Amino acid sequence: MINQYCPADFNFDGEVDAGDLALMLGAWYSCQGYCPYDFNDDEIVDANDLAILLGAWGPCSCSNCASEIPPEDQKVIDSMLNTHFIGIKQTYTDSNTGKTYGSVAKKRK
Repeated sequence: MINQYCPADFNFDGEVDAGDLALMLGAWYSCQGYCPYDFNDDEIVDANDLAILLGAWGPCSCSNCASEIPPEDQKVIDSMLNTHFIGIKQTYTDSNTGKTYGSVAKKRK
């Protein structure tokens, strides 16, 4: 699933940060089929995609980036996080909605 407002914001927290980098690195050289981390559509997540993510680093420049995530989309996000990572350690609270979002902390082995 792609955040339509900020494509490099994989965890939908309103900014491109370490949580998004961790998700991308979890798919490094192993992405097959649909893969939101493969920005240049060459069917592999590599340094070219990393450069695009780093170019977008920081707060997303839009008003709807951290808008409420529909429940069905949140299930997909949670599944992606649980597949690649253990331990949600960092959190982000949206000042507009008061919702708290998690960032991944440790890559699953």
